[in-house]
Amino acid sequence: MKAILEELNDTQITAELAAIGRLSPVQSAKLNALFAYCMALKAKNLALIKDRGFYIAGAEYNSKQAIDLDGHVPTRLAQADLDLFSMHGVAGPFRLIDDAEARDLERHIEDLAFSRDNPVYSLIAGRDRAEADLLLEERDVILGVNMFMFDTRVRAIFSDPDLLGTVKDLIATDRVTCWRSQIFRQMPDGSRTFYHQNVDFADMSRHPSFSHRSGKRFEPNSALSIWISLSDSTIESGTMSILAGSFVDTRAYDLQKYFLNNIDHMLNAVSFFPPTRIREMLKIFLFSRGGHRGKSKVLMILAQFFYEDLFRGEFTEIPFIAKPGEYYAFTSFNLHGSRPTAPGLRRSTLVGRYVDDHSVDVGENNFILPIKGGGVPVSPTDEGFIAKLSA
Repeated sequence: MKAILEELNDTQITAELAAIGRLSPVQSAKLNALFAYCMALKAKNLALIKDRGFYIAGAEYNSKQAIDLDGHVPTRLAQADLDLFSMHGVAGPFRLIDDAEARDLERHIEDLAFSRDNPVYSLIAGRDRAEADLLLEERDVILGVNMFMFDTRVRAIFSDPDLLGTVKDLIATDRVTCWRSQIFRQMPDGSRTFYHQNVDFADMSRHPSFSHRSGKRFEPNSALSIWISLSDSTIESGTMSILAGSFVDTRAYDLQKYFLNNIDHMLNAVSFFPPTRIREMLKIFLFSRGGHRGKSKVLMILAQFFYEDLFRGEFTEIPFIAKPGEYYAFTSFNLHGSRPTAPGLRRSTLVGRYVDDHSVDVGENNFILPIKGGGVPVSPTDEGFIAKLSA
């Protein structure tokens, strides 16, 4: 816990800036224009920016003190599993497939994801061939987004009856939808995932067709992530950790969501910082390819400007120790992230995102592929994909 808090308080973003690399003349012009705008705000609106309550009042807070599973009769999990999940927001590990099948699945996913036969590569190449080739050369995990939509083997994993039984028990529902899948590769290169909350993941990222059903509140367990280890996940291999029970404090996420949906207010807040830091933060917002490659850290720095007691409760750090083929289920309201992998080791994970079908409507499940030059909108139906998995 102490190490995580120290990391959250680390405002250095050198590595995140280095990952962006050198800007093109067009990118530099965009950055300079937005920087000039923020400097004008700095001169004009300093008094407003100092009024932290102005922004805090605008955020809609999701915080709840517990996950309510009362009245749900489990079909797969033991009552003890549900009781622990209610307190901590995490359950597992559970066995899904055996070791050999998991390692073979890892090879299958990487062979497809990092090839020109990958439909995601083709979609990005249709917008920017050079960017697509760079992602392929770097074996970027963006190429592994939503493989369940077009690959039968990945789709079978997220349709597994036992896995679906776990998800339904933890969400306390009889119908769920898998709307997103991702791959994560932890390599021995010093990279890692900064601690963050997803919470209302799709809503925050302005998912084009995601909406709450009328009269339904978004609960901590309305959306779950299924984290499937495809290799040995250990402390040394940089496995993911969560702060169990930190779903009770969503202030950082809620404020971040408010800023992302009110960009003018976010720029006001950014302009409070020193000029050098303003330029750095804007560079990350504009040109980081993935949400956790700097953006999460910058948004957390902004949240700390408004709240000085973030995640100060007595939360327990739980590392996801797992064998290949084992999985954890957790609410992304919990703060989670990973540390660097030790030399000579690597880690591979397949993640599925599920929502309560009674509370959330994912519509046609259109999505956006984030790339350096912007986003590539994708309509699964138009591409001939399976848009979602409902069961």
